[in-house]
This record gives sequence, C-alpha cells and structure tokens, in this order.
Amino acid sequence: MAGQLGLHELFQQLRAIAYGIWRKRWYMLISAWVVCFVGWSLAISMPYRYTSVGTLYVNSSVIEDWINISTNKNQSRQKDLDILRNLLLQEKNLKQILMRTELSPSLTTDAQLRDAVAEMKNNIAIIPKAGNNFVIEYEADDNRLSEQARRSMARLVVSQLMNTVGERAAISGDQDLDNTLDFINSEVAKVQRRVADTETARNTFRARYIEIIDGGNLLSKLQSEREKLKAAERAKREIDSNIKNSGDLLRITDRYIYTYKDQSNQDGKSAKSRIEARLEEQQKKLDEAYAEGKLKKHPVVIALLSSIEKIKEELAVENARIEKEIEKVKKTNKENEFVRVDPNPKYEDLAFKINAMQEQKVTIEENLREFQENVKRYEQFVQDEAAIKSKYAELDRNFRAQRRELDNWTKRRRDVEVADQVKEASDVSIRVVSEASDPVAPSGPPRLLFLTGTLGGGLMIGLAVAWILSQIRPVILSVEQLREQFDLPVLGNVTVMLDEKARTKKKRELILFGALGGSLFVVFGVLIVLDSVIG
Repeated sequence: MAGQLGLHELFQQLRAIAYGIWRKRWYMLISAWVVCFVGWSLAISMPYRYTSVGTLYVNSSVIEDWINISTNKNQSRQKDLDILRNLLLQEKNLKQILMRTELSPSLTTDAQLRDAVAEMKNNIAIIPKAGNNFVIEYEADDNRLSEQARRSMARLVVSQLMNTVGERAAISGDQDLDNTLDFINSEVAKVQRRVADTETARNTFRARYIEIIDGGNLLSKLQSEREKLKAAERAKREIDSNIKNSGDLLRITDRYIYTYKDQSNQDGKSAKSRIEARLEEQQKKLDEAYAEGKLKKHPVVIALLSSIEKIKEELAVENARIEKEIEKVKKTNKENEFVRVDPNPKYEDLAFKINAMQEQKVTIEENLREFQENVKRYEQFVQDEAAIKSKYAELDRNFRAQRRELDNWTKRRRDVEVADQVKEASDVSIRVVSEASDPVAPSGPPRLLFLTGTLGGGLMIGLAVAWILSQIRPVILSVEQLREQFDLPVLGNVTVMLDEKARTKKKRELILFGALGGSLFVVFGVLIVLDSVIG
C-alpha cells in the first residue's frame, strides 16, 4: 500500500512539474531561441580549417648526401624524421612559400613575417609511416583568408614542401600500366557497379519493409492494433447512441419559452386575475353555505353553483384567448404586446452538448479509420513475414558476396601496385608517393557537433527556466492537492467551459507556439544543410 501511495505521489509531482513547465512555455521557447541564436552565431562565425596531405618515399642515405653528414646504417627512424624536418622547415624555405600565398600582401614588416613563419611551422606535421614513407600535413586556419584561399594555401604549402626535394624527387607511378593492372581496374569498376546495385536493392527493400525486418513481434503489434480498433468501435457506438438520444430529447424540447403579459386595469389586476379572484370568492361562499348546512337544492347553493359555472366559462374563454395569442407568436417567434419570448436554457444546453459530441465523433472516426488501416497492414505483414525476410536475406547475401569479390579485386590491384612501386624503388630512392591533396572538405572545427549541442543545450535551458518560473508561482491541479495544501474540506469543483471565442484564441496561441517551436528545428536544419554545402 505504501508503494502504491509513493507511486501516486510521484505521478502527481511529475504531473505538476509538466503542467508548470507548460504554463511557462513561452519563457521556455524564448530562452531556447536566445541560447540557440547566440550559440549558432558563434558556431557559424568560427572559420573552417583545411588540411592538405602528401606522402614522400625517402631513403635515409639520400638525406645524408643532401646535408653532407655521415650516419651509421643502423640509424633510427626518429633520426631520419628529425633530418627531414630540419630540411623542409628551414625558415628561408617557409618564407619563400609564404610569399607565394595570398597572405603576402598583409606581411609588410619583418615581425609579421616572422610570426607568420612561426605559425606555419606549428601547423606543419611530418608523420613517419611504414616502408620509409613520410606523410606531410599542413592545416590552414587563418581567418584573414576566404574559404577558397585557405583551401588553396593548404595545398600550396604541402606542394612546395614536397618540391623542396628538387631534382632528386621522382614522381611515383608509371604512366603506362601493364595489361594486368588495366584488366584488374576494369574488373574493379564492374564489381563496384554490382556492389552499388545490390546495395541499393537491399536498402530499398529494407526501407519498404522495415517494420517486418526490424519490427520485432508482429503478432503482438497486430493484437494491440486490434484492441485499439475494438475500443474505437465501442466509443463510436457510444457516441452515436448519445447523439441519437440527445437528438430525440432536443426534438421534443421547445426552443423558446412563451409567457403571456397580463394587461392590468386601473385596479392593477389583469382580466384573468379578476376572473380567478371572482371564482375564488364564489367558491368560498359556496363552502360557507355548505358549512351552514345548506344542501345542493337550496336556492342559495343553486345560485352559487350557477355563478361558479359562468365564471369558469369566462376563465376558459380568457385562457383560450391567451393560448391564441401565444400560438400567433409561435409562428414568428417575435414578441408582441401580449406575449414575451425567451430562449429555453434546456434546449440550448442540449444543442451545445450535441455539437460537442459531434466534434468528438469526428475524432473517433478518424482514429477508427487509422486503426482499421493499421490492422489491415499488420495482417498483411504477418501473412508475408516469412517470404519478405527470406527475400531480404537473399538480397543481403548477394550484397555481401559482391562486397567480398570487390575486396578481393582491390587487394589484387594493391598487390600489383606495390610490386610496381618496389620495382621503381630499386631505381629511385626519393619520390612522391601521393601528391598534395586538394582539401575539398574542412578538417575542423566540428560545426555540426556545436550546432547540435547548442540546440540540445537551448532546449534544456528553456525547460530549466520554465521549471524555475513555475516553482515561483506553483499551481494546484486536483482536488486532492487542494485538500492536502489547506487541510480543509472541499465541497466540489467547477469545470471551466470556454466559449467559442476563447477556444479560437487558445487554438491560435497553440498554433503560434507550435510554429515558433518548429521554426527552431527548421532553422537548425537549414544551418545543417548550409554547413554541409559550404563544407
């Protein structure tokens, strides 16, 4: 019992927090927008860095010839790296490279040139690889240059560093590949096309039947949709019955209340009131006569009875006249000097309830159609599950087989190229393995991560702001909370009934809130697309 009470209290607290945040939703939205605007502005303002990479094959004995030093044949790779770094990163060499870049017009003093050389040296990396290969990297991140200028500068610096090798560098790769390499390249191209085709077929099939392939237990989902359909059908029958009963009651209920206006004379009484007063007076006299012991055949009693009958006839005539006036008004529903017309509250209440039930019926019918479609779809899924999974397995096997074949052909081509490079290495000790790459995409900063983190942070801060503001002026959601808060008996509660104008205003407010909230994600998507296009 204690456990159940604890869960109920927890639910009430979570409900109060959620409702409090919803009440302060505009503050949440504004806070999220402010944080995202500032964060996204900072992320977009960060310049992209571009990195170019080139690879050299270097024989350490040749390096020793360049700088005229003698070394042992067992010299370490680290020593070779230090020699190559000292050769390529000479200040004179770096100054010459800088003067060929678009930064040269801004380097007007020796101090600026020295700072630029020091920054360039920090951005250059020489990384040793297997087989006497050395990778040269340079990262251009100067925000004084445009995007295209940073790309060009990165490639220019690496190219010039590799050209420092001079006449001793030999460009790798034979211009005329042998027949074997041509054949392998043609086979690789064919297999690549088959891999792309089988992958496209597999992914298209998977996307079409994703609920069957990765959807879990289809029978349980089908059962769940059937239960939802039964519940919707019950709700449809109930609402139809309620609408019919209310409609029948509305048809027998008068739309207006008709009240006859008594026309008073000088004595302040209407004609009907005077007749009723006379009738009451004569009835009283008759009762007195009976009390005195007079019988029905007594002349006084006979006279009184005759007078009472005449007065009743007059009253009937007056009532008929009143009914006639009311019937006239009923034809036009417009007041006149005799009859007042008032709306019937019961009729209006019934009409309002019927309209509300009609709106509810539309929602129920939409849900009913949705559940019917889901049940039909899952029934078809259950029927075709085995065949679809078998077909997908076949497509996946075909793709993996083509992928393995592509890997085999790629390995063969790599073996042939390595053999060709080994052959060339016997004649050339220093050569370019790969030219300086053209940095098509930036190497940093990770704007996508910053943009996404800013969006997440903005949403979290917005929720936090809304929650803090809701705690300043908390609200009570239920009668139970009201009773616990003030320790007083609660006699009842009244539901707020919004009129049409208030409902329209509330609907417009929700649409505006949804549009502004959705625009936050739209702007995020636009920034992502622009970032991918620019990057």
